[in-house]
Amino acid sequence: MITLKDKQAIILKHYHDGKSQSAIHRETGIDRKTVRKYIKEYRQIELNFQMGKTKVRN
Repeated sequence: MITLKDKQAIILKHYHDGKSQSAIHRETGIDRKTVRKYIKEYRQIELNFQMGKTKVRN
């Protein structure tokens, strides 16, 4: 069974490869809303890091 961390890693790998959310959904079978959720969370963490807010939640 795929873990949440594995799912996140798969989504972000495809995202870093420049694939759209729809393409990630088609290629992985992961629901579009889940893809959107993980990318949104990643972008927020990235933005916070760039702004100097480096607090990481556990």
